[in-house]
Amino acid sequence: MVIVAGAIAAALFICALISIARSKNYTPAGRALWLLVVFALPALGPMLWFLRRASSPTGPAPS
Repeated sequence: MVIVAGAIAAALFICALISIARSKNYTPAGRALWLLVVFALPALGPMLWFLRRASSPTGPAPS
């Protein structure tokens, strides 16, 4: 069970790094800050990134 949880955490970590690097919604400084969060909090950081990304608007604002 611990191995499965570790594999899931590692996959989330790697996916978060790739997602942050490819994100166009943040400036380079914003992406660097998110990378620091993910590296500083390897278990919680990726979850925060995906939750924040899911709640942030994409595309133009409705008129």
